[in-house]
Amino acid sequence: MKNWISLLIVGTILALGPLWGVVGTVFGMVMAFDTMGLSGGSDPGALAAGISHALRTTALGFVAFPIGVALVILASIKVVKGKQQGETVEAT
Repeated sequence: MKNWISLLIVGTILALGPLWGVVGTVFGMVMAFDTMGLSGGSDPGALAAGISHALRTTALGFVAFPIGVALVILASIKVVKGKQQGETVEAT
């Protein structure tokens, strides 16, 4: 049952994917605006790199979300069934 609790923790972290995506988006946009400020807006390639970073982290966050939710559901079911059957969680 200890493994299912670990899976529950990992699933919860993955289910927070959209939050991690938003954090990455903010950093990507800060990078983009820093680049635009330093170059006077004359370097579209550098600006595009920051925006690409922002969009990539958002997309990864939304990909991680359903995987995390599935893991949380699976692990929760297994933990509840284990508790119903009288299994104990070993201390680490």
